[in-house]
Formats: sequence, structure tokens, C-alpha cells
Amino acid sequence: MKKVRTTLLFVLALNLGAILAAQTRRPMTAEDAVGIKAVGNTQISPDGSHVVFTVRELDLAANEFFTNIWIVPVSGGEARRFTAGLRNDTNPLWSPDGKWIAFLSGRETKRGSESERSPKAQVWLIPFGGGEAQPLTEAKSGVGGGFCWSPDGRKIAFTSAEPPTEQEEKRLKEKRDMIHVDRDIKMNQLWLVDVETRQARQLTHDRADVRDPQWSRDGREIAYVRRPTPKADDTLLSDIMIIPADGGPARLLVRNEGPDTSPAWSPDGRNIAYLAGERPHSGGQNDVLVIPAAGGQARNLTAQFDRNESNPLWSPDGRTIHFEANLGANRYFFSVPSAGGPVKQLVEGYRGAGSISLSNDGRTLAHTLTDPLRPADVWVSGPDGGNARALTRMNPQVEGFQLGSTELVRWKNPDGGEIEGVLVKPADFQAGRKYPMIVEPHGGPAGIQQTRFNATWQVYAGRGYVVFAPNFRGSDGYGKAFIEANVGKWGVVDFQDIMSGVDHVISLGFVDPDRMGVEGWSYGGYMSQFIVSHTDRFKAAVPGAGMSNMISFYGTTDIQRFTVWYMTGHPWETLEIYRRSSPIFNVDKVKTPTRILFGEQDRRVPIEQGEQFYTALKQRGIEVEMIRYPREPHGLQEPYHQIDRIERTVEWFDRFLKK
Repeated sequence: MKKVRTTLLFVLALNLGAILAAQTRRPMTAEDAVGIKAVGNTQISPDGSHVVFTVRELDLAANEFFTNIWIVPVSGGEARRFTAGLRNDTNPLWSPDGKWIAFLSGRETKRGSESERSPKAQVWLIPFGGGEAQPLTEAKSGVGGGFCWSPDGRKIAFTSAEPPTEQEEKRLKEKRDMIHVDRDIKMNQLWLVDVETRQARQLTHDRADVRDPQWSRDGREIAYVRRPTPKADDTLLSDIMIIPADGGPARLLVRNEGPDTSPAWSPDGRNIAYLAGERPHSGGQNDVLVIPAAGGQARNLTAQFDRNESNPLWSPDGRTIHFEANLGANRYFFSVPSAGGPVKQLVEGYRGAGSISLSNDGRTLAHTLTDPLRPADVWVSGPDGGNARALTRMNPQVEGFQLGSTELVRWKNPDGGEIEGVLVKPADFQAGRKYPMIVEPHGGPAGIQQTRFNATWQVYAGRGYVVFAPNFRGSDGYGKAFIEANVGKWGVVDFQDIMSGVDHVISLGFVDPDRMGVEGWSYGGYMSQFIVSHTDRFKAAVPGAGMSNMISFYGTTDIQRFTVWYMTGHPWETLEIYRRSSPIFNVDKVKTPTRILFGEQDRRVPIEQGEQFYTALKQRGIEVEMIRYPREPHGLQEPYHQIDRIERTVEWFDRFLKK
């Protein structure tokens, strides 16, 4: 009897502890959301004993993020900071013998008795056994576009933009710095640096941009990605080249109309795996292909898989290639036999996997993993995904937050097709109550809303909102036909999918249809503007960095090929599609109070797109505000601006949805 009473008391104590813990949890704030530590760049050591990775952290006092390299034993134990300081140390890469870690950093360098801080990243080396980091490169334009070790560990290949000439520096100093458009472009070139002597030499002198060098296993050749210029629009014209490591002419590896990227040598050096797209435009999918390194016929290993693959990685025995892909609203890693065969899924559930890395013996796979209630951490598993376990817990503070539950919802659109979306319930959700809802279309349009931890959504959930994030036609993760379904149909099929999804969520019984708002960024900002110009069902809108006039967007964006692909032609060829797709031409129908957010230095969606919509609404007498973020590109970079975006969004919705 005494044992029974003791057991009951223990159970009651556990329940009371759980109740008290729940009562002490609080909703997330915008500052909490921006302060989440971002984990990435996992690299397992050659012997499989340790994983290095990067952690981006917030320094709010300095209004900056900084990134350091961390390390954790695979056998278990505390993760520790491997590099320190308020600087950006990124892209860690083990030497082949596991004794050194190379990384990129813009930290201070010492030359004689002088010290100087360079904002341009250089390759640094730090011994695994401990000691001070030392700079390896002194590239005048910094290192960008990737670097890699030679197989013997004696050299590192890297890319760096062509340095300015003496005449160019003189003109810049005198402010005679006129820019000849499409001519005054500095290309990244391929360089080699000797690890012992620190001497560097330029390997390519091409009038093209060089990225992602990958050394052959015998050290004789280097594969790299070449594109006409570093302009964003030319990414879709990427080719894979191979050049002798001791210099000489480069050769084209594969002829393909679409982009070819991410070369990865097989362990025996006979083949190269890579990613290939069908055509030189946006919106398509990448497949994993294998081609003989000497050239020849490529084999498509994932043609039947019908998803958008990335990051191909060979197993040490050469029999398997691992890769990552979105499968619906989740991101997993997969494997496929290098000789051809069925694709195998290695992760399941509401997960977001990424940054895969294999040990030299092929027994341990390191990667990041996140779920709806936990930000990304470092995990390890077997090569088949089995026996997965977390090595880190970089954001323990999340356990003290009151979080909303996340689930997938599916519905039929007007054409009878099944559409999927992510639904987050309020953190204090109670059955029988009705809540205001925020609808968030994603960017892209070939983006995707996922079940991974989303700090901003949890801020909304903590403020009592349902969050509905639909994956409309045009989204990634559902196959080629789906991702291309909105070509020539912006604002048509995506609008139908979103609105039918809204009706479905309302039918679940806990959303107040008279208290709905819509917000999003980039294409999500575009859809927010399109929605309020075609329906008055939403009581507030916060579009960010969204297109309003596709005709002027064509001439001002840095991605013309993207625009021509989706609009099925140039404006003088398909003007009606440009007009039909532009919210500005239906601005006379807008009734929704709108707060527009924009970065002033946005080249992807220039700020004039927001100014047009703002001016039109203001002239019509619609309640409208516009917030401009100085210095910011397409995605907000500065912490205070990121916090402000979340807080202004919540404030606008509170004002109009909680009356």
C-alpha cells in the first residue's frame, strides 16, 4: 500500500510539474524570433569522430548577426564554440587528413606590426587539435563562390573576383567611377594557393564567372561551374567545366540547354554527379545525373522521382548518391543507386532536413534536422537514415515558449486537384472558439511552405492568430507539372488555390471569416496585393517586397529570364498576360487597409513596385502606409529591421482584426 501511495504521489508531482511548466511558458516575441540561433554547414570529420558546423547568433546591441564555427563529438557530449568573436566565420571544411579546418572569415589580419580588418572574406586555417587561426589567402577582392582542398591536402582551390586595375583604383579614388552597364563586370576566377608557402596563382583567365570548384580524387583536374557573368539572371546559363590542376585549357563536360551545377566526383574519379535543369529559365526542376568524367552520355538517376533535387553526395564505395529534396511540405534526404534504380526516402514525418555530410567510411551521416516545435540542430544517423540522434540543442530557450501546434491540411481546388498547406493554431487554442486568421502565401513562386520550425508563425500564434500557409500551384515539392502549372497564369490558379484553401480552413470551425488578414514577402507580397485587388474578404494586408506592375518589373528587375518564362514572352509579345497579372491594374477595386514594406536597395523587386501600389491606394483614399528599410536588399538583413517587420505586421493585424 505504501508503494502504491508513493507511486501516486510521484505521478501527481509529474503532472503538477507539467502544469506549472505550461503556465510559466510565454508567447514568443519578435525579438525572440530574430534571436533564434541558426545552425548549418554541417561537416563530419574524415574519421567520423566529430562534426563541425556553423551557428549564426544575434548581437542586438550592435544590430548585427555573427557566425562562429562550433564542434561536437559524434559519440556525444557538449558542443563547443571552435572560433570566437563578433565576426563571420563560415563554410568550415576538413582537410583530407582531418588535422586542419579551413573556413571563410573577414576577421582581422596581422601584417608585421600592423593589424587590419578586411570586410572581404579570406580562407583561414585552424588546427583541429587547437591553436590560433591563421589566414591562408590574401585575395584582393576576397574569396567568394566556394573553395576546396586538394586530395593530398597541400593546396586549396578557391574563386575570387578579378581585382581592380591601378587605373580603375585611381578613377575610383577620384570619383570618376562611372559604370558601363553590362561591360564593367568583374568575373570570379579560379585560383590555387599552396598551404605551406601561402603563394597563390590564377588558374583561369576566362571572360566568364567561375564558381564551386571541386578537385578530382587523383588531384589532376578540377571541375567547376561557369556562367557568362555573376549576374543573377545568368545563373540559369551555368555549365560545368573541367580544367587541369597544373593549368591549361578547360573543357566543357556536358552540353545541355538548361543549367548544370553542383559537380561531385565519384570516389574512383571516373564519373561526376551533378544537377541539371531542362531549359535556361526559371521554374523548372533539377535532376541528379551522372556522366563520365572524360565526357560522354549522361544518365538521369531521378527522372522518375519527379522532385527538385539538390546537394548530390557520393557514398565512399561509389554505389549510392545521397541528395536532398522537398516532398510536399517536408524536406528530406534520399538515396539512389549510382547505377540506377529506385529512390529511397531516408527521413519521415514533419521534418526539415539539410546540409548532409558523410564520413570517409560511409557509416555516419551528419545533417541538420528541424520540426515544427524545434529549430534546426545537428543530427547523425546511419547512411540509411536509421538510428538518428541529435547531437546539439542550440535553442533550449524554445522550451519556455508557448507554441502553437502545426499540421498539414489538404483540400480540392476548383479544378479538382488536391492542394496542401501548413496550418498553425493559436498557442492558447481552445476548441469551440473562433480566431482571427493570417494567410501567408510563400515567395518564389516556386517556393514552399514547410512544417519546419517557423519562428515568425509562432509569434503570430502567440498573439492568438491562426496561420494558414498554402502551397498553391507553382510551388516546389509536388512535381514538375505542379511547379509549372502557373506559367502564364499568375493570379489565376494560385489565387484559386489560396481562396479555396481559405474556405476549407474556415469550414473546420475555428476561424472567424470576418477577421482575416493576408501578408507575405516577394511573391507572397505580390499575391497579397493581388488578393486584395480581387476580393474584399480580408480586413488587413501587409505585402512585403511584392511586384505590383509586371510591365515595369520586366525592365527593372535583375531576373528578366524569370519574368519572360512566367509571362510566356516579353511585354510586347504577351502584353495581356502582363496586365492581367499586375495588381496595379485592379487597384480601383481595393478596399483593404494595406501596409507596404520594402527594402530600399532591392534589386530583385525594385522599390518602385511598392511605390506604385502605395501611390495608387493613397490617391484613391484607401488607408495605406509604406515603410522603407534603408540599405536593405530583397531580404531584410539587419536585426532591428527584421524585428520591426514582425512587430509592424502584428500591430497592423491587431488594429484591424481585433476590433
